[in-house]
Amino acid sequence: LGELVDRYLDHCAATMAPQWVHNKRLLLDKYLLPFLGESTPIKQITAARIEAYQRERLQTVKPRTVNIETHHVLLAMLRKAADWGMIPETAIPKVKKLREEEGRLRFLSTEEIVQLRETAAQLSPAVETFVMLGLFAGLRAGEALALRWQDVNFDQRFLTIAPRHDWTTKTRRTRVVPLNDELFTYLKRRRESNPETERVIEVSYEGMKKRFQRLVKLAGLPTAGEEKVTAHTLRHTFASHLVMAGTPLYTVAALLGHGNTETTRLYSHLAPSHLQEAVNGLKYGG
Repeated sequence: LGELVDRYLDHCAATMAPQWVHNKRLLLDKYLLPFLGESTPIKQITAARIEAYQRERLQTVKPRTVNIETHHVLLAMLRKAADWGMIPETAIPKVKKLREEEGRLRFLSTEEIVQLRETAAQLSPAVETFVMLGLFAGLRAGEALALRWQDVNFDQRFLTIAPRHDWTTKTRRTRVVPLNDELFTYLKRRRESNPETERVIEVSYEGMKKRFQRLVKLAGLPTAGEEKVTAHTLRHTFASHLVMAGTPLYTVAALLGHGNTETTRLYSHLAPSHLQEAVNGLKYGG
């Protein structure tokens, strides 16, 4: 197993964004390897052992976390082992995902958006740009930090989020996000003041994480608990306000770059008026 982990992480480093590789390495080193054992033959990682791991982890973390560890990391790695001929495909354990409870979706209110933007503008141009790209384009943190000026089309007013040799998107797909008036004007001004830089935000992932935490604290927004504001809250805010404004879920899914609309379904409860309109139009010849 230890040999597979090394090869798998090398593969990830060549095909995924640095933060995804870092997260996978952390989960493997801290949880999966200590439980399964580095010297364990790959063929001995059975469904029963994985289910035992699930039961142990469920004592301290939520089902969603366990699903990420077992399906997005461990089983993904075993599928790659099969691709490499290290094990037959029939040896890949069949393990069901745990049922996940849908919690409340945290997004910023209009008042909170104003607080965050005003504080970000006072803090630094890099932080303000990060906030703008999250709120007005729905970019993931990694996407915002990997964005280059050549990805910004000022003539036709859109951003291109696409995999490249040194970085890839979460879904490994390309998408185009239109620039609304406010984001277009803001980025145009930023580019004019920074004509020599390659990236739109010249800050590392870890560096922005620390700066964003400081931003939230200075803005007087929650830093813990269910109401906690994280960088991903910006993306939820973008999607949530679009849905509340009447934007179809399929369109929101395209803007977010979701691999399927099932993920976007999390926002469906924010569009009750459209559900009402649907049932109001139901007629049975009466």
